[in-house]
Amino acid sequence: MSQAPGASTPATKTSLRVNNFDLIRLLAASQVVIMHMVLYLQLQPTSAVGKFLLVVFLNFPGVPIFFVISGFLISLSWERSGSPGIYATNRFLRLFPALWVCLIVTIIVLLASGYLTSGVFSTQEFLRWIFWQATIYQTYTVDMLRGFPTHGAPNGSLWSIPVEMQFYVVLPIIYLLLPKSKKAFTWGLIGITIVLAAVSEWIIKTQDPTSKQGFFLLMISCLPYVYMFLFGVIIQKTLPILMPILRGMFIPWVAFYLAVVLILHYGFDWFTGIRLGTNNPPILISAIMAMTTISGAYTFPRLSGWLLRSQDISYGTYIYHMVFINLVLYLEIANVAWQIIIVVVATYGCAILSWKFIEQPTLALKKRTLRTSATAKLTK
Repeated sequence: MSQAPGASTPATKTSLRVNNFDLIRLLAASQVVIMHMVLYLQLQPTSAVGKFLLVVFLNFPGVPIFFVISGFLISLSWERSGSPGIYATNRFLRLFPALWVCLIVTIIVLLASGYLTSGVFSTQEFLRWIFWQATIYQTYTVDMLRGFPTHGAPNGSLWSIPVEMQFYVVLPIIYLLLPKSKKAFTWGLIGITIVLAAVSEWIIKTQDPTSKQGFFLLMISCLPYVYMFLFGVIIQKTLPILMPILRGMFIPWVAFYLAVVLILHYGFDWFTGIRLGTNNPPILISAIMAMTTISGAYTFPRLSGWLLRSQDISYGTYIYHMVFINLVLYLEIANVAWQIIIVVVATYGCAILSWKFIEQPTLALKKRTLRTSATAKLTK
């Protein structure tokens, strides 16, 4: 495949290799872990300071941050993949091997907890659940799991995996439909993003999530979220223009972002009910958050490498944590400290093992990855 429509300039490519994306993804995954522990383990703060810190923490939602980073990096992956087949293979290797091992661990947890007793077990339902969990419908659950905590979903955080897979399909379609001219491509991309942001607002404001259609649109379809993904793509496409206000500017951006969300949260009465700290933040908040996220990637860009040593445990952290939150809830472990210790140790332990023994070896099979492509460009 020749250079993709609107592909980045060489100057942009040479600046991408050193960044903090691994660290930001880990922080985003950890935010999701902590917020789910606060929600499901009932760790709500009681002091005014604690409540304020929770508001601040809540307004850095991990999943939307993931979506922005995904748009930025996956668009680069498409541009550099060389062919749709390589692109699809690379996306498969990133998601599925670790996801399948997580599914095996989830089944082991269900067995070890004693939940899968003869009274609830159904072979047909179990096999059907495994099939959809291992393929494209991780939101799917069955009646035999309804008695398990957190709405009968042993690993409810996987709802975003089908959404991410839809992003992978939507992106090449957009690239193929838009003009090849860089300027026309960028403006067309901005236009599509505006339309999809409006669609997202319509879905969120009009669809009842308790209805079948509302649930499908809000939890399975990418429509409420795809504009956040495209924010990441837009920033990637305009990075040479935006870099002067992003590189090294994380502190001003995060201060601006916090000022806006805190004014909205504590401000005037007409702000009451605005969607702060959710997976569907207001469009303006999403846009500022996207700029703040990418700015963080290029502020002190060697920080991630120094702290993590190229170990990316964010995906494992995200896909495992709800398994262990459900476990401590089902076992009715009363001591809150033990609940937290079990969830944290098991989650990050599995994430480290997943990276070392599953993700890192399978990612080594990818062709023309972002890192190898950038390295090759720099050493030519």
